[in-house]
Amino acid sequence: MMALVYDIDPNLHTFDSPIIKRKLSKDTLRWWSNFQISVRDKVQSFTIGKEAFYIPINLKLAIVKNPNKADIVLSSGAGGKNALIVEVPKSPDTTHPHRQKEVVQLINQRLSGRKTITPYDIQSARKVYKVDAKPDYYYKSKFASPQYSNAFINWLVEQFDKDSSFFYRARQEYKGKKTMFDRQTF
Repeated sequence: MMALVYDIDPNLHTFDSPIIKRKLSKDTLRWWSNFQISVRDKVQSFTIGKEAFYIPINLKLAIVKNPNKADIVLSSGAGGKNALIVEVPKSPDTTHPHRQKEVVQLINQRLSGRKTITPYDIQSARKVYKVDAKPDYYYKSKFASPQYSNAFINWLVEQFDKDSSFFYRARQEYKGKKTMFDRQTF
């Protein structure tokens, strides 16, 4: 039996690296590329218009000469060791500890009087920037109110630091009065 764990974001990682191309055969690269495309398509089918089913984990892959110093070793043939899959679910209460009420309080503390925001500002930014589709910022359980991560709070404060009219512009677009042509996406 073979178990393959693919725990990287297929939108961020490619097999275009010359080192990877030298180390892997063309058949292996073709298989990985096709597998990556199928995973990307599967993720899209699960997350478009629905709650996401995963929390992304960003990893960096490096090829090292000494396998004893590697975190992960890929092998083939009879000499390989059996894989062990350890799945540690993350509690949304840990990864996304804040309700909207706390998000407003924390942002107002961090803005130190430069601006006072309201829950409507959070709702506007959430809708305009499609935060509900970003599992690293937003979590919604079946029965509870939405929960937000510290990364979401940091992102909102960073946007305000870059543009002090950020919340005003989000409100205007949410109301439908103005389109933000220079809006950044995540």
